[in-house]
Amino acid sequence: MHSVANNFSTTLSSAMTSSQTTLTLTTSPSLAYPYYLTIGVDPLNSPSACEIVEVTATGINRAQQGTAAQTFASGTKVQLLLTSGHILELQNGGAILIAPSNSLQKSRANYILDGTTDTAVINGIISSLTNGGKLFFLDGTINLHAPINMMSNIVLEGSGTATVFLAVGDINAFQNTAMMINAAMLNFVINMNNGVNTFVNGGVALYLTMSQSTVNNVTTQGTVHSLLLNWDATASNNLGYLNRIQYCNFEASTLEGVLWGYRTTDSWFCYNNIGSSGANLSIQGGSCRFIGNHFDGNPVNNLLIQNGATCLLFANNIFENAQQHSIYLPIGAWAGATNHKISFVNNIIRNCGTSGAVYDLIYIAAASLTDTSTEIVISGNQMYKDNSSNDVRYAVNLTNVVGVTIIGNSFNGYTGATPVAMASGSVTNYEVIGNCGNNGVTTY
Repeated sequence: MHSVANNFSTTLSSAMTSSQTTLTLTTSPSLAYPYYLTIGVDPLNSPSACEIVEVTATGINRAQQGTAAQTFASGTKVQLLLTSGHILELQNGGAILIAPSNSLQKSRANYILDGTTDTAVINGIISSLTNGGKLFFLDGTINLHAPINMMSNIVLEGSGTATVFLAVGDINAFQNTAMMINAAMLNFVINMNNGVNTFVNGGVALYLTMSQSTVNNVTTQGTVHSLLLNWDATASNNLGYLNRIQYCNFEASTLEGVLWGYRTTDSWFCYNNIGSSGANLSIQGGSCRFIGNHFDGNPVNNLLIQNGATCLLFANNIFENAQQHSIYLPIGAWAGATNHKISFVNNIIRNCGTSGAVYDLIYIAAASLTDTSTEIVISGNQMYKDNSSNDVRYAVNLTNVVGVTIIGNSFNGYTGATPVAMASGSVTNYEVIGNCGNNGVTTY
């Protein structure tokens, strides 16, 4: 016998050979019904040559989950694989293996979804793991009729692009109801299916309130928003810190791609691709780092820095093809609005103004000198236009800014008289030096 966990007591009787075979397995504690036995010569490596038997409280159902009844010659050594959500140690490092209804690997799974109750089953598994655990999803499509409620100390991992969470109706795909701490979501696709679903209250792939948690290598498709991170107090009004959003592909949101709430602090957003019609990234919070991302998709703005954002680093990103300003800081009245401390270092910023010649690559405009943006660093960036359909007015345009350093940048393709514009009398404590552009080296 192989891979039989000692977790149930039952008698299995079925015509598996030319003569009757009775198998008795006795263990403690008892196992909740139903559970499944995969029977074959090599269940792990040759599941298509196996039969799945369902064991219920009232009997045995053979040839389940699309498998065929098997007959083995007398004397054949067969192996049994027991699968149930109560058994965490069968394979894959202690993870609970979950097979979607159309998976080709059902024989490996602890749970097999039916396509209609997928969300309820998944949320039931998560809520049962009071001390944490890992859910691993095999290939196939998981149909979501309600949000998955992620919890603390849970790892939810898919099989890359072979695992797809598909929204069915006006829902958000993942939305937790309490602060999620020390959790991770890895390696899967979320398809909100906005070509089929009409969204009024839903359409968000990842609506997360979290701290010390990770979203890694997740692709979102057909969304209203790809990610809302600590955006409101729906789940918690506490700060979320040390979060990591990395290596994700957030595709073609109809509104803002990522909404980064002010409750998010001391976190990272790295090596992601973001496409959207609204701003790629709208941010309130800080301190945070945004490194190595690609902001694209013809959005209104690549980056919208809202009131109150502070202590932000943008390094080694590509910002391109915004309809209006590529990077826009419309500073209004907000507690702490006079202490922004924002650095733009070694980025490529190009081709904004697809909707007219009145837009800039970086536009910072405080409401007044009493409500100013302070300590801005713009250094080592490539800022240019190389597309004739774009109209870049200025590389940098400043109004009511106190404390700005613009140094070592390369400017090209703007239509204004100079690459850097400063509203008369409204910019103080500045230095602009060592920049090179098609209007010559500019020093102020």
